[in-house]
Amino acid sequence: MLELFQSFKKENQIDLERTHKGRIMLMKHYSRLGLLLGILFFVTGIQPLWADTTGYFEIQNGSGGGFRYSGIHKIGESSFTYSLLSGRLNVDLNTVGLISLTNITGTLTASQGTIEITGGELSEQSNGFASGFLDYTLTGALTESGTFNFLDKQECCSNAINDGPNHLTLNGFTLWGGNIPNQSQTALGIDLVGGNYTTTPEPSTMLLLGTGLLALPFMRKKKR
Repeated sequence: MLELFQSFKKENQIDLERTHKGRIMLMKHYSRLGLLLGILFFVTGIQPLWADTTGYFEIQNGSGGGFRYSGIHKIGESSFTYSLLSGRLNVDLNTVGLISLTNITGTLTASQGTIEITGGELSEQSNGFASGFLDYTLTGALTESGTFNFLDKQECCSNAINDGPNHLTLNGFTLWGGNIPNQSQTALGIDLVGGNYTTTPEPSTMLLLGTGLLALPFMRKKKR
């Protein structure tokens, strides 16, 4: 009876060891895959197929082709109320079909104050131009909120950067638009150029990378 019990115990222990080893091997397999995919996405900037690319455009300043940028001015005035804007606009970039930017946000600064972009969208149209909007809040020289609108047409200056306003490409955008003010708002125009698009890692990419890194201790080879 004792021998039968010991034999049964030994068989159960062997089964448990096999199951444990199988789980460890499976964990090693998936952790290696997660680590490799995470490193690939992180280093190359490749995004998962189910996600748009997330990143930011840097706001640029300069002039050329009859277009001066980047700044905000009162309608009817040639000088900028907010000049030499600097900062980044965070975007979700979709390159499937025509280029589009969604979830546009960011803080732009000038010596005269700050413009907070609280939302917006910009899309390339079939006619080759871009249209969209930017919601904004101004502080400093002006204190108000509103929306800048951009029409899909050549506003001016086809020899300017990015073929002038209004255009959107993978290299950047050139915009010239204005708000539709109510009685409590100032009629404003904005001349805006963005470039040097840089991707930022998606949460899914960081999850893959983190999963692989957390599992590294399980990947050590047993000492002989």
